[in-house]
Amino acid sequence: MSDTKHSITKAASTMSLATGLSRILGLLRDQIAAYFFGAGWVSDAFIMAFRIPNLLRDMLAEGALSAAFVPAMTKERQLHGKEGAYRLASMMLNSMIILMAGMTLLGMAFSHQVVTLMANGFSARPEQFELTVNLTRILFPFLSMMVFSSLLMGILISRNHFVTGAIAPVFFNLTIVSFGALIYLHHGQLAEKNVYLWAWGYLTAGLVQFLVHVPPVWKEGFRWKIAWPFKEPGVKRVWAQMRPAILGQSGNQINLWINSWMASAMAVGSASYLYYGNRMMQLPLGVFGVAISTAVLPTLSSQHGLADSAAFKKTLGFGLRLTIFITLPAAVGLILLSEPINILLFKHGQFTLDNALNASAACSLYSFGIVFACVNKVLGPAFYAREEAVVPETVSMVGVLVNLCISFGLKDVLGFRALALATTVSSVAQSGILIWLLRRRLGSLLRTEILTDLGKILGCTLAMGLAVEAFVFWLRQGIDPAALYDKGLLAKEILGGMALACLVYFPLAHAWGGGLPGTPAC
Repeated sequence: MSDTKHSITKAASTMSLATGLSRILGLLRDQIAAYFFGAGWVSDAFIMAFRIPNLLRDMLAEGALSAAFVPAMTKERQLHGKEGAYRLASMMLNSMIILMAGMTLLGMAFSHQVVTLMANGFSARPEQFELTVNLTRILFPFLSMMVFSSLLMGILISRNHFVTGAIAPVFFNLTIVSFGALIYLHHGQLAEKNVYLWAWGYLTAGLVQFLVHVPPVWKEGFRWKIAWPFKEPGVKRVWAQMRPAILGQSGNQINLWINSWMASAMAVGSASYLYYGNRMMQLPLGVFGVAISTAVLPTLSSQHGLADSAAFKKTLGFGLRLTIFITLPAAVGLILLSEPINILLFKHGQFTLDNALNASAACSLYSFGIVFACVNKVLGPAFYAREEAVVPETVSMVGVLVNLCISFGLKDVLGFRALALATTVSSVAQSGILIWLLRRRLGSLLRTEILTDLGKILGCTLAMGLAVEAFVFWLRQGIDPAALYDKGLLAKEILGGMALACLVYFPLAHAWGGGLPGTPAC
């Protein structure tokens, strides 16, 4: 088990470092967008237009395809060797080319109807609605680029090659940032003109991300062969797993669609506040939650294939503890420092102080759900590795129902804040149900030593949070209320708070007995 822990930790660390760099560049990308487009009708239009193919991408590429394809590749290699695994990969690529060609053409042809379904509230503002339709037509092919990229990444992950998949988004964000420089050269143009160039930047970046995967896949020995794929038994098995997994992995995306649809009918800027607030939450979710779940999936698939239930359970327990050990302090820190972070990062250009405060409110509410969203990222692959994709599907739909009830119940009272709160409560509900269902299948996941570890993580996080809160309170003593949003003070709060958090959390965890999940400490 120690070798398994080392392998998972090493893979997750590699992906976290690469993903962390990508997320930092993603923040730069968002800063550029905030500077040029603010949080107004143009910004809302682009966010909605991009969300349409991106929602489908998360459902197909980063959700169902990865969850079904990686275990199938692992099993195929065990049964029929490298040649059989690459035949399956080639057939899956062929099937995706056919599917994506059809979806892209339909999406571009019926963009007007798609936007009506996604953001019907914009119909009250014809200029904004028309801009959203035009941007949707430009951005729809982005879906194909991401699906092909995800499939190639799945080939590499099945070989425990994680670096390329983690580093490819770095090139994605660098490409978009370079388009930001082009917009700067045309700074005199209206935002509704510049946003078209911004959309072409996203489409180009999607192509770049796909091309980054080609050399390492070629080096691994994969060669694409054109053939009719839908009679291939392996392809049928993958699609059989994907169909329920599309819903099982896409609960959050359906919730985002609900939020987008409702936000489009709210005050101008609501969609932007939710986007920027959610983007800050995505930093720990992407750096840690996705990295750990991606690293755990091949190991869980292999252990299930070997019918080693004891090892399966230990691997899953370790993945959960590692996730909580990292994400709980990250969530608390982001909640406490949400306001200075959002103001310092985004308050410039067309993005006003009120815009930043509203984004901060959304960020705080989203951040309460970070731990549960990351835990769900780890729990989901446990069911996919066991070829029980229907379970996360059903639980995901329960989460959607929870989100709907809270959103509709509180939207008139809390506005856009109700939508962020509903997403968080939905994640909490899904975590509880998934853990209960796994306990019925595997026995208790919360053995005495794990409960002890979780208690220590909670204690370390509480001490860290109190220290950060006291530090911010101390900094603000005697400060004129008009100067509370001074950039120098905000920078001190953020940098000082982050440094203090690390100085309290990690030494305290180490002093408690080692500092990592699976050790005598956490």
